[in-house]
Amino acid sequence: MTRALIALTSAAALLAIALLVAGPVPAADPNILVIEDWSAQPEGKTGIPEGWKGQSWGSPKYDFRVEVDSGKKVLHLKSEGDSSAIAKETKVDAKAWPIIQWSWKAVKLPKGGDARKSATDDEAAQVYVAFPRFPSAVRSRPHQ
Repeated sequence: MTRALIALTSAAALLAIALLVAGPVPAADPNILVIEDWSAQPEGKTGIPEGWKGQSWGSPKYDFRVEVDSGKKVLHLKSEGDSSAIAKETKVDAKAWPIIQWSWKAVKLPKGGDARKSATDDEAAQVYVAFPRFPSAVRSRPHQ
Protein backbone atom coordinates (compact mmCIF):
# COMPACT_ATOMS: atom_id res chain seq x y z
CA MET A 1 0.00 0.00 0.00
CA THR A 2 1.14 3.50 -0.77
CA ARG A 3 0.06 6.36 1.45
CA ALA A 4 -0.95 9.33 -0.61
CA LEU A 5 -1.62 12.79 0.70
CA ILE A 6 -4.29 14.47 -1.37
CA ALA A 7 -4.60 18.20 -0.90
CA LEU A 8 -6.94 20.78 -2.35
CA THR A 9 -6.12 24.46 -2.24
CA SER A 10 -7.96 27.57 -3.27
CA ALA A 11 -6.33 30.88 -4.05
CA ALA A 12 -8.05 34.15 -4.96
CA ALA A 13 -10.91 32.63 -6.94
CA LEU A 14 -14.30 30.99 -6.71
CA LEU A 15 -14.25 27.25 -7.31
CA ALA A 16 -16.41 24.16 -6.99
CA ILE A 17 -14.71 20.78 -6.63
CA ALA A 18 -17.14 18.06 -7.60
CA LEU A 19 -15.30 14.75 -7.49
CA LEU A 20 -11.96 13.35 -6.47
CA VAL A 21 -12.01 9.73 -7.55
CA ALA A 22 -9.85 7.11 -9.19
CA GLY A 23 -12.25 6.96 -12.15
CA PRO A 24 -15.34 8.57 -13.67
CA VAL A 25 -18.11 6.14 -12.69
CA PRO A 26 -20.13 5.61 -9.48
CA ALA A 27 -18.57 3.92 -6.44
CA ALA A 28 -20.71 0.81 -7.06
CA ASP A 29 -18.23 -0.12 -9.81
CA PRO A 30 -15.62 -2.46 -8.23
CA ASN A 31 -12.95 -1.03 -10.56
CA ILE A 32 -13.26 2.42 -9.01
CA LEU A 33 -11.79 3.52 -5.69
CA VAL A 34 -13.52 6.69 -4.57
CA ILE A 35 -11.36 8.93 -2.41
CA GLU A 36 -14.00 11.66 -2.03
CA ASP A 37 -17.24 12.42 -3.86
CA TRP A 38 -18.71 14.65 -1.12
CA SER A 39 -21.91 12.52 -0.99
CA ALA A 40 -21.39 11.60 2.68
CA GLN A 41 -20.81 15.23 3.65
CA PRO A 42 -23.87 17.03 5.03
CA GLU A 43 -25.31 19.57 2.62
CA GLY A 44 -24.69 23.09 3.91
CA LYS A 45 -21.63 22.01 5.96
CA THR A 46 -19.18 24.90 6.12
CA GLY A 47 -15.49 24.97 6.90
CA ILE A 48 -13.22 21.95 6.69
CA PRO A 49 -15.12 18.87 5.45
CA GLU A 50 -15.33 15.78 7.67
CA GLY A 51 -12.26 13.55 7.24
CA TRP A 52 -10.05 16.34 5.91
CA LYS A 53 -7.39 18.36 7.76
CA GLY A 54 -6.61 22.04 7.49
CA GLN A 55 -3.24 23.61 6.83
CA SER A 56 -0.82 24.43 9.63
CA TRP A 57 0.51 27.73 8.25
CA GLY A 58 -0.76 31.22 7.46
CA SER A 59 -4.28 32.47 8.20
CA PRO A 60 -6.65 30.43 6.04
CA LYS A 61 -10.32 31.42 5.98
CA TYR A 62 -11.71 28.00 4.94
CA ASP A 63 -14.63 29.58 3.10
CA PHE A 64 -15.84 26.12 2.03
CA ARG A 65 -19.43 24.88 1.78
CA VAL A 66 -20.91 21.55 0.69
CA GLU A 67 -23.57 22.33 -1.93
CA VAL A 68 -25.53 20.59 -4.67
CA ASP A 69 -24.64 21.53 -8.25
CA SER A 70 -26.25 19.79 -11.24
CA GLY A 71 -27.66 17.11 -8.92
CA LYS A 72 -24.31 16.23 -7.26
CA LYS A 73 -22.80 17.33 -3.99
CA VAL A 74 -19.77 19.51 -4.49
CA LEU A 75 -17.30 21.35 -2.29
CA HIS A 76 -17.58 25.05 -3.07
CA LEU A 77 -14.39 26.93 -2.22
CA LYS A 78 -14.25 30.70 -2.16
CA SER A 79 -11.16 32.81 -1.69
CA GLU A 80 -10.34 36.48 -2.03
CA GLY A 81 -6.84 37.63 -1.28
CA ASP A 82 -6.12 34.54 0.81
CA SER A 83 -5.27 30.88 0.46
CA SER A 84 -6.70 27.83 2.17
CA ALA A 85 -5.65 24.19 1.88
CA ILE A 86 -7.20 20.95 3.07
CA ALA A 87 -5.63 17.50 2.92
CA LYS A 88 -6.70 13.90 3.31
CA GLU A 89 -4.20 11.09 3.84
CA THR A 90 -5.28 7.90 2.12
CA LYS A 91 -3.72 4.44 1.73
CA VAL A 92 -3.89 3.36 -1.91
CA ASP A 93 -2.31 0.41 -3.72
CA ALA A 94 -0.82 2.39 -6.63
CA LYS A 95 -0.37 -0.77 -8.71
CA ALA A 96 -4.06 -1.66 -8.39
CA TRP A 97 -5.20 1.96 -8.80
CA PRO A 98 -2.67 3.63 -11.15
CA ILE A 99 -5.00 6.39 -12.37
CA ILE A 100 -6.42 9.30 -10.39
CA GLN A 101 -9.16 11.48 -11.80
CA TRP A 102 -11.02 14.47 -10.48
CA SER A 103 -13.33 17.14 -11.78
CA TRP A 104 -13.73 20.77 -10.89
CA LYS A 105 -15.41 23.85 -12.17
CA ALA A 106 -13.75 27.23 -11.83
CA VAL A 107 -16.50 29.85 -11.68
CA LYS A 108 -14.13 32.82 -11.67
CA LEU A 109 -10.42 32.81 -12.47
CA PRO A 110 -7.93 35.18 -10.82
CA LYS A 111 -7.55 38.27 -13.03
CA GLY A 112 -4.01 38.36 -14.42
CA GLY A 113 -3.07 35.10 -12.70
CA ASP A 114 -0.11 33.34 -14.29
CA ALA A 115 1.73 30.64 -12.34
CA ARG A 116 4.76 30.94 -14.65
CA LYS A 117 5.81 34.23 -13.00
CA SER A 118 6.21 34.82 -9.27
CA ALA A 119 4.67 38.31 -9.46
CA THR A 120 1.41 36.94 -10.88
CA ASP A 121 1.46 33.44 -9.37
CA ASP A 122 -2.21 32.90 -8.64
CA GLU A 123 -4.38 29.91 -9.45
CA ALA A 124 -8.07 29.15 -9.08
CA ALA A 125 -7.20 25.83 -7.44
CA GLN A 126 -4.52 23.21 -7.10
CA VAL A 127 -4.74 19.47 -6.51
CA TYR A 128 -1.67 17.75 -5.11
CA VAL A 129 -1.09 14.03 -4.82
CA ALA A 130 2.06 13.33 -2.85
CA PHE A 131 3.69 9.96 -2.26
CA PRO A 132 6.14 9.37 0.59
CA ARG A 133 9.78 8.77 -0.23
CA PHE A 134 11.49 5.53 0.65
CA PRO A 135 13.79 5.59 3.68
CA SER A 136 17.12 7.23 2.89
CA ALA A 137 18.93 3.88 3.12
CA VAL A 138 17.19 2.68 -0.05
CA ARG A 139 16.93 5.96 -1.96
CA SER A 140 19.40 6.60 -4.71
CA ARG A 141 20.52 9.78 -6.40
CA PRO A 142 21.62 10.08 -10.01
CA HIS A 143 25.37 10.03 -10.51
CA GLN A 144 26.79 13.49 -11.11
